[in-house]
Amino acid sequence: MPERIRDLPRRRPIVVGVDGSRNNQAAVRYAVEEASGTRRPLLLVAVLDVPGAPSPARDPEPAWTLLTHVARKATRQHPELRVRSTLEFGNVPSRLLDRTRRADRLVVGRRGLGTFGRPILGSTSTDVAARSDRPVVIVPAAWRHADHGRQTVVVGVDPARHDDTALRFAFAEAARRGASLVAVHAIDAETRLVWDPLQAAPAHRSTLTIGARRLEDVVAPLQSAFASVPVTLCDERVDPATALLRRARAAQLLVLGREDREHFAPGLGSTSRQVLHYAEVPVAVVPG
Repeated sequence: MPERIRDLPRRRPIVVGVDGSRNNQAAVRYAVEEASGTRRPLLLVAVLDVPGAPSPARDPEPAWTLLTHVARKATRQHPELRVRSTLEFGNVPSRLLDRTRRADRLVVGRRGLGTFGRPILGSTSTDVAARSDRPVVIVPAAWRHADHGRQTVVVGVDPARHDDTALRFAFAEAARRGASLVAVHAIDAETRLVWDPLQAAPAHRSTLTIGARRLEDVVAPLQSAFASVPVTLCDERVDPATALLRRARAAQLLVLGREDREHFAPGLGSTSRQVLHYAEVPVAVVPG
């Protein structure tokens, strides 16, 4: 049986939700590689969706057996890796979020069986991404990092936002991975030309120019701070989700910011939800 969680080291751990499903294996592999690459401890979290203590209806032993297997496999692959495991009871997203508050980030699969057989159809991943105060990385079931390690990091940028947390996260990830960065800003402005091409064309060209300049202004300070990271700026006039998904086809990570406005509950916008649903690469959702 894995060692129950005691005192975590001072370095914030990488937390991964472990649910025993085949689709969850990619998320576990991703978290193991991230923990090893960043020299952070790894915290494996399994959750049984029953309130309170174990019951005959929800035997915890299979969960502990799974955690033991995952921990041993991780340490065989990376002997230097410090691995801890914990088994929680209750609502799956809430328990994962509880364990993530003191973490570096949370890693989950995009589709899974949740509590060892109960379908959740991606609700856990979108729920934690919408509510977490730490970055959440959502990993598609078919993802294998070894096949994509030399590819770019893509980040969605909104020059109108005053928070650069997601952009800074993306720069740091690109620097650590030795990857280039693609910063994408997109607005679907083509509808102006549909209604009146002659009158709308000058405004459309002006929008393009202003958008490109604002994107450059936002990226420039961090580009100076991360001078080793090659940066490509992409200012596009298409649906933002379409632009991000297209650029992410050749990426190893896609980074999205999540803006939580005062007086409003945290949540995911329509663009983020579309990207999370269709992306074939890991997507990091970074709260602002």
